[in-house]
Amino acid sequence: MYARQTNQIVVSTGNQPPGCGTKLAFSNAMKLAILTIFAAITAAGVLNLPPIVQNPNYHHFADSRHLLGLQNGLNAATNLPFLVLGLIGLRTSRNWSARAAWIGSIAIAFGSTWYHGAPSSQRLFWDRLPMAFTFLSFLAVLLQQRIGRNLLLPLVVFGVWSVCYWQATGDLRPYVLAQFFPLLAVPLILVLFPGEGNKCWCWTIGLYALAKL
Repeated sequence: MYARQTNQIVVSTGNQPPGCGTKLAFSNAMKLAILTIFAAITAAGVLNLPPIVQNPNYHHFADSRHLLGLQNGLNAATNLPFLVLGLIGLRTSRNWSARAAWIGSIAIAFGSTWYHGAPSSQRLFWDRLPMAFTFLSFLAVLLQQRIGRNLLLPLVVFGVWSVCYWQATGDLRPYVLAQFFPLLAVPLILVLFPGEGNKCWCWTIGLYALAKL
């Protein structure tokens, strides 16, 4: 059985009296090392893949019905939660990283609706740009909350660069890293650096999944 304590993991067996066990202390430095190694391995794994090119059938949606005059209307309608949540979050947040994330959420609503109105690689740029910005901004929020380090600027710069790199070269590898690393990193950070608000972060991951529809 595993029981988590502050900066410790207590390992005990059913044959030992309650409260006994071997304590494995993980300092913040060790946790940061684990997270850093994970990030390095993930980045190396993605960037060492052969170039990833855009699937030519990407713009063909299963449901292309019009809704309120919009092509692919149901796909465009899924952006409404991003607009609503972005406006609410922007009104209530005082942290700059959180404000950036909510501004990005609002931008997703407009960029994705613009793309779905007439899908093309040119319009796809404006769909992907706010997504990369937003998801890495949310990662910056979590890192600031749990680790106390503000990495907003380098993270969003990488996200914006990844989309520009794809547009210039056709290679999606940096964008794939920007898109999916937060999805992998958030659960790891929640485990390594426990704290309040885990349920909210689960909802954030759900918002991410919605954006990928």
